[in-house]
Amino acid sequence: MKRLGKKFKALAARFRQTLFHRGRAPLTEAEMADLRAEFRSRYKDFIKLLSANRRSLETMSEMESALESGRVFGMVFIRSRMTALADNVRLMIEKLDALGPGRHGDLFERFDAIQEEIGRTVMRGPAPVMSDLVVHLDDVGRESSDTVGAKMANLGEVRNALGLATPPGFVITAAAYRAFFEHNGLQEEIDRRYFVTMPHTTDQLFEMSSSLRRLVMGAEVPHDLREAILGAYRKLESETASGVRVSLRSSGIGEDTAQASFAGQYLSRLNVPPDEIVDAYKEVVASKYSPQAMHYRFQRGLRDADLAMCVGCLAMVDCAGGGVAYTANPLDPSDIDVQITAALGLPKGVVEGDVPADLYVVAREEPPRVRERKVEPKHVSHVNSPQGGVERLATDKERAERPVLTDGQSVELAVIALRLEEHYGSPRDVEWALDRDGRILILQCRPLNRLDSVRSGVPARKHDGRALVRGGSAASPGVASGIVRWVRNDSDAKEFPRGCVLALSRPDPERAALLGKAVAVLAREGTLEGHLATVSREYGIPALFHLGDAVDAIEDGMEVTVDADGLSVYRGRDEAAMARSRPRSNLMEGSRIYKTLQGVLNHVAPLTLINPESPDFQASGCRSMHDIIRYCHEMSVKEMFEFGKRHRFPERAAKQLFTDVPMHYWVIDLDDGFRHEVKGRYVKMKDIACRPMRALTAGFTAVPWEGPPAISGRGFASILFEATANPELGVHLKSPAKDKTYFMISRHYVNVQSRMGFHFTTVDAFVGEDAAENYASFSFSGGAADLDRRVTRTRFIGDILEERGYRIRVNMDSLRARVEGLEEEAMLRELRVLGYMVMHTRQLDMIMDQPKRVARYGEKIRKDLADI
Repeated sequence: MKRLGKKFKALAARFRQTLFHRGRAPLTEAEMADLRAEFRSRYKDFIKLLSANRRSLETMSEMESALESGRVFGMVFIRSRMTALADNVRLMIEKLDALGPGRHGDLFERFDAIQEEIGRTVMRGPAPVMSDLVVHLDDVGRESSDTVGAKMANLGEVRNALGLATPPGFVITAAAYRAFFEHNGLQEEIDRRYFVTMPHTTDQLFEMSSSLRRLVMGAEVPHDLREAILGAYRKLESETASGVRVSLRSSGIGEDTAQASFAGQYLSRLNVPPDEIVDAYKEVVASKYSPQAMHYRFQRGLRDADLAMCVGCLAMVDCAGGGVAYTANPLDPSDIDVQITAALGLPKGVVEGDVPADLYVVAREEPPRVRERKVEPKHVSHVNSPQGGVERLATDKERAERPVLTDGQSVELAVIALRLEEHYGSPRDVEWALDRDGRILILQCRPLNRLDSVRSGVPARKHDGRALVRGGSAASPGVASGIVRWVRNDSDAKEFPRGCVLALSRPDPERAALLGKAVAVLAREGTLEGHLATVSREYGIPALFHLGDAVDAIEDGMEVTVDADGLSVYRGRDEAAMARSRPRSNLMEGSRIYKTLQGVLNHVAPLTLINPESPDFQASGCRSMHDIIRYCHEMSVKEMFEFGKRHRFPERAAKQLFTDVPMHYWVIDLDDGFRHEVKGRYVKMKDIACRPMRALTAGFTAVPWEGPPAISGRGFASILFEATANPELGVHLKSPAKDKTYFMISRHYVNVQSRMGFHFTTVDAFVGEDAAENYASFSFSGGAADLDRRVTRTRFIGDILEERGYRIRVNMDSLRARVEGLEEEAMLRELRVLGYMVMHTRQLDMIMDQPKRVARYGEKIRKDLADI
């Protein structure tokens, strides 16, 4: 009875409308002129809405692609894309309101609410930190990382929780950094410079780095911060000695964590006199904007504003020796012996990889023992200069050939390192120093970045005479091929091209700024424990160091294959070695910026408004920017189609396309889409001047549709279940007449919205003589099968279109595809392809659980498309 009542009301409404219109006088010429003017205005608004719709979808696709492609992006990218998206979506709302004044008012409210949610996601900042400007190292533990950075928090833990020897000192905190920046308005200015000139090339990166470091160095340290630093230093003097020299070591928030080591990316100032401490503090803070640190943050998806630079100020150690201890082999998970690298003088030479160093391997036995000792002639070392700072000095022959550590000291250091590993519950990377009294002090303790599986290619394959260079040490595993580019200075660095092999004399940490472009690294010097080696492993870039004079055989411009696993460099591209290459991981995945974009897209990309016939398809039902875009597009078409009917304006009323086979095709002429004025209810194809529409409909009929594929009982059950469970599909089951296709056309433009069964399709295209302006976009969603098969069908369609050069975005069972920039005839051919796809992919979701049938349909479709 309810159904009959609804039908009766609809018939009565149509009857009243007919009577009403029949009772009206015909429109006068003046009224017709006014309607033509109003339609021209509405047409302009509609075209602007469609342009904003296209730009919005492109921006959304770019944001989605950034997450999936592994590309590097920052907060400037997120903010700029969100600004562009918001501007275009708001423009769509405004133009829809102009087309249907007062009928879609809830959209502005929904837009503002979604924008507010996005704003909260983007602006979510770091946790509040304590207000103390300076903290004594005795008061620091690993729970203090948000206040003093992980490096100093770990050093405080080593000193206070474990009672191990470290230099005494204090930490200039994150609160001090923020006070320094706020006093000078630095963060706002830095954000402004990033937004105006985001560096995209190495040259731009160097220029931006220089600009930002000068900005920080020129800023004033607030009086209370200066006094806090000098007061803490005076206390350190009272604990040690008058005029004690200090080291100022970076301890940035996010540094020395399991996710990001920042190895060598920031500055440490060593052997600093008392009168230079405040300036040295500014230098360390400014090093946050070194080229390598900026590049590292970009690659790792770390937000600049989140990473306060804390600085540790420690009494300088007069080192007899120093280096790094690993509690396991970072390249081989099966090797758990402690590896100690030791140089004369300061450990600086080991971490920078520019001095010879001894290697001691201590077996994990009870008691531990030195299993291997390799003593190198250590002809140079880094030592404290009497004038301040560090100098590199030659070593006399007798001392150079002595081991840095005795076996007893090696075992003592290994025991300390293993105690740290036990305390933290994971392998450790430990920087240490040996003072003149033979005491071991810990300078740094961070997680050791290790491979998850045993590397392939070990042991090295037998020498077959083809290797250009053999030997060295694998600083980072893997295989890669490319053109060699030697970088000997900053000018070379600025010109370093993407996809090349980076060749160095010394593996200086600042060359980490090039690792995002390099496919591999070769170096004359260097060790496994160096900073550049650590960062290379994080990036997943093969690195072969300590090649000595053999590296001279590798010339600039030569194509080589670097096999770090096999300790070999081959001339040309060696396919046998490249078969063992591994794809680089997405360094941004899981980072703060990555998660921020994920959070933003949660409010942007989901599409819940699918079926225009659903009672939920309302402005108030928009839950995302995509919903608003979909709603505006659908309603704008509806407003344009109803204009002629609402105003009794036959020139712009929708015409039904007259075809041999009855089809629900409705056409509205926006401007010059018909060859001449068409009177009456119907329009014939011969009257259509729109070439894009003619091409699209030609694709509908280019190959006769054979009907839906035969489905199994399981497939039929899926249809019944989906139709019952999904309220979006219920309307169709009751009303097959709602399967209509709407064309809005001009001479060079077509916009089509189609619903065929359970499938929703939109095609939007412009085709003219200027290839640069030509495009065709295709949106597809829906289906009657279960979600898994609908998703598989969407990917099936996407794969076919991608083969033809379309840019594809797939989200569950929704597909967006776009092709652009083709010449006129080529673009018309692609519209015939899209017409074919609209007709021939219907109901294929039913068989998507049958791979053989899917393969057969794929072959048939590709063959048909080749002939269209």
